[in-house]
Amino acid sequence: MWSSARLEERAKKAAENLGEPIPRELIDVLQHIIISHHGVPEFGAVKIPGTPEAIAVHMIENMDAKLMMSLGACRGENAGEGNWTEWMKSLNGRLYRPDVAQPTAVPTPRALELAPPLTEALAMVRGAMGSGEAFDPRSSTRSLRVYMTDVGETVLLPALMSHLQERSPAMRLESAQLPAAELPLRLESGDVDLAIGYLPQLPEKIRRARLFEEHYVCLTRPDHPLGRKGPLTLKEFLAARHVLIASMGSGHQALERALAERGVHENVALRMPHFVVVPLIIANTDLVVTVPSRVAAATGRLVKSKVHPLPIPLPSFDVSVFWHERVENDGANRWLRGAMVELFGRDR
Repeated sequence: MWSSARLEERAKKAAENLGEPIPRELIDVLQHIIISHHGVPEFGAVKIPGTPEAIAVHMIENMDAKLMMSLGACRGENAGEGNWTEWMKSLNGRLYRPDVAQPTAVPTPRALELAPPLTEALAMVRGAMGSGEAFDPRSSTRSLRVYMTDVGETVLLPALMSHLQERSPAMRLESAQLPAAELPLRLESGDVDLAIGYLPQLPEKIRRARLFEEHYVCLTRPDHPLGRKGPLTLKEFLAARHVLIASMGSGHQALERALAERGVHENVALRMPHFVVVPLIIANTDLVVTVPSRVAAATGRLVKSKVHPLPIPLPSFDVSVFWHERVENDGANRWLRGAMVELFGRDR
């Protein structure tokens, strides 16, 4: 929860540096901006913006988030066909894509000039919440936004939410799914607090903690005709009809390349932007899907299924939790990172 004492301390230090006191009215305005910048309580605001300055900061942040979502929708996984994107729940509609919205479009010089200071300003406002103050998980009502695909949600969220219910019952999480290419900026600006997954494209300046090592397996229904007399062979695998999932993120391009090189794309019966319904499809068809091993294990707890070793040699990969250096000492962020390492670390 936001500590007014923390702001008072910073104001005192600023006054010492300036050689004159900071007006009480200015301190009150700054505190109100910080506790109201999310706009409404369901998004984490302690107060609804009630000053022109607070409204301005909230609107800038809201514009920043929606603009990034709209650009991601036009250029990323939800680009759709033709001039219209797929339906975007977060934007409550589809977006029209004229030529300027295609991937060849580039920001104007003025937009490039404004981007760094705006990103810096937003990060300072967001980072002020909770930074350096005592954090009590049992009483905290903080809201944190965590990037993960729905494949990651299947593996991580059941255990994580059970842990939060026991250790931090009032903390709130929002699972965010967006194009992986946007993650560095979203983490830097504070729009996303943490990211979890196999994300080798993130720059080195993004901090990380390894959770566990993963590898791919194949998943079928238990009485599938393939692999009955022994391990699933490469010939059987290549001849099978497959489901491909796009939501696993750009880190999984090695899998997609390996499948394409062996001609599997010619036997793709279904392409899915998400994982959620795939277990039901696999359980009721002869289709085969290739997924990380922990996803297959989680699927086995939902529907009857059979796990096969992947007959294509692929290296294992690390699943990690990522955060920006700005939130290194944020109490809630640090506690949640620690909880994830406790729950999922050490290859449990």
